[in-house]
Amino acid sequence: LEADHPKFLMQRERWESLYPGSIQTEVLQRHTRLRDGMDLLAEIVLERSARVATSEKPARNSLTVHLRLGDVLDSPKLNRETDVWHRGSTPSPWSHTVYTRGTQKYFEVILPKIPKAVRTIYVVGSFNHTMYDESDPSWNNHTISVEYRNRVVDFFRHNRRRKFNEVVEYFERSPDDDIIFMATSKLLVLSGGSFTHNMGILCTRLGGRVIDV
Repeated sequence: LEADHPKFLMQRERWESLYPGSIQTEVLQRHTRLRDGMDLLAEIVLERSARVATSEKPARNSLTVHLRLGDVLDSPKLNRETDVWHRGSTPSPWSHTVYTRGTQKYFEVILPKIPKAVRTIYVVGSFNHTMYDESDPSWNNHTISVEYRNRVVDFFRHNRRRKFNEVVEYFERSPDDDIIFMATSKLLVLSGGSFTHNMGILCTRLGGRVIDV
């Protein structure tokens, strides 16, 4: 949409009201017809990452793993599978997309592709970033998400085929923190859905690399 289109202005005003100072709000405020949206996002992320302490950025020899948690996994309307680690998220009749790519088999294929220099694994995800009505009791039960993310962490922390010095859990942080961290990662493993896909594009544009099957 054009920056002066009524629908765009309504969207921008909504974000300014709900999420003042957020990355997405700044993208909407600085958007122009002549500017590629991903280029603008990359520019904003670089500007903000320059203000982040080095200790809060991905280490040099590290790999970041993104997990999609929450909305799909924890909804009985969108996921009929409880054993996500082994079988992934099973689409319900209301959903025809599998959002969880990171099953055990997926990570077993990824593992040998990780460069030998990698010493630290960061596992990033949040089940609190949801687009659905949290007043619905079904959204308040995150048992499946917690069990799944624990299995992923254990896979890297106690793996017999490959030893890492450290496996760091970055869970339930702000969306902006996650965006900056993943975008500035040297190596990134994606999950499922459009958000993780865009993080892969952003990471690549900023000089990182996506490891995929």
